[in-house]
Amino acid sequence: MAITEQGATATTDQQLQNAYTYLAVGATDTTLYTLNPYSGLVAKVENATPYKAGYDALALRVKDGKLYAMKQGSDTMLVIDARTGRVLDEKQLTGMPERGMSYVNGDFEPDGDTYIIAAGPQQPAVRVNVAADPPKVTQLNPAGSGGWYDWAYHPNDHRLYAVDGDDGSLIRIDTSANPLKQVLAKGCFPKAEAPESGERGLYSAVFFDTAGYLYAVDTAGYVNKLDLTASTQSKPVSGDYLKQVRSDRVGGGRLKLGGLQVQDSAGQVRHQDIPEQYDWIQAKIVPRKDHPDETWEPGRGWEYSYRLTLTAGRTEVKQWRATFDLPSSARIETSSFVIKHHDGRQAYLYSQDDRHISAGQSQDFDFLLWVPLDHKLPTTDIQHLAAVRLG
Repeated sequence: MAITEQGATATTDQQLQNAYTYLAVGATDTTLYTLNPYSGLVAKVENATPYKAGYDALALRVKDGKLYAMKQGSDTMLVIDARTGRVLDEKQLTGMPERGMSYVNGDFEPDGDTYIIAAGPQQPAVRVNVAADPPKVTQLNPAGSGGWYDWAYHPNDHRLYAVDGDDGSLIRIDTSANPLKQVLAKGCFPKAEAPESGERGLYSAVFFDTAGYLYAVDTAGYVNKLDLTASTQSKPVSGDYLKQVRSDRVGGGRLKLGGLQVQDSAGQVRHQDIPEQYDWIQAKIVPRKDHPDETWEPGRGWEYSYRLTLTAGRTEVKQWRATFDLPSSARIETSSFVIKHHDGRQAYLYSQDDRHISAGQSQDFDFLLWVPLDHKLPTTDIQHLAAVRLG
C-alpha cells in the first residue's frame, strides 16, 4: 500500500523500485548510505557498520538485490546486504590483471550476471560473471585516461556512461574499443567542483533514473542532470545530437554531505515527477503526547500524534515541502498540508496555499498518524526528516 492525499492505494510494480541510489561513503571504513535526488536526503543505511579496509566500484545486482564492490587495493569482490550494509561474503577473484590502482568503476550489465569494473587508465577493465562458481573473469582493454570515477548503464539504451569531472565530457564505454573510453560529447556537464579550495573536483556518483535522466553528483555536493530519455537500444543518442545539449544543475543548492566523502553510487532511481529542491529550511517533529492510542478509526489500529515545526531562514516561505520516513500502510490526518507522493520509504508533504512563514519565524503543523494494528511503530521518533522552501 502507498499513501495518497485521500489515504492508501495499491502499490504498483513501479512503486516497488527504489527512490534512491546507494552511496559508498569513505575511502576507508566505508559505510553504506542512500541518496534520494528529489528530496536531497543523504541518509546512512540503518545500522550499517563501516567496512574497515574500504571498498569502491559499488554496483547493485537487481537479480538478487545485493550490492557488489571491490575491496580497496585488492582483487577481492565483496557481496553486501543492501538492507543493512553488512558484508556477506568476500571472494578472491582469479585471473585478474596486474593492478596498480584500486577498482573504482562498477556496474552490472543488462544481463544481470556480469559485474563490469575498471581501475587505472592503463589497466585492463574486467568482466566478472558472478553467477559462475567460482566467478569467471574476462579481461578487457584498458579503460582510458581522464577524471571519471563512476559509470552507469542507461536503463533503455543499455549503454554504459560516465562523466569526466575535469572537463564535463560525456563518455560512452565501448567494450570492443581500445581504450574503452569514447568521448561522446564535450562540455555536457560543468567542471566538477571540489569541497575545498585547491582540491580536485570529481563526479563521484553517477546514476540514471528509470526514465533515462543521467545524474552526476560532484564532490562539493552539486547535482547535475542530463536528459538522455530519447536514447534507445535501437537508436542511441549520437555525439551530433548532444553538441548543443547541456545538463541542468538541480535543487537550487547543494546536498548536505556534512564532510562525507562519497566514493561511488549504485542502482537506478525510480523516476518521479517531483522537482528537485535543496533550499533547506529548519524542521523538527516531536510527539504531542505519549504514544500510541488504540483506535477503531479509520480501522482498528494505532494512532500517533505529532507536531511539525518549520522555521524560515532569511527568506520568507510561502510554499514548502517536507519529507520523512513513513510506513507505506500509514495514513495521515491533518488540514495543515497535503500528501502528494510516497516513494515506498518517504512521504512528500506539501503546504496549503495559506501557510505563510515570515523570515526568521516558526510555524507549527499538527497531524495524526494512523497505522494498522499489526504495524505498530518500533519508535515514536520520525526518521530522515527534511524540509525545503519551494517559494
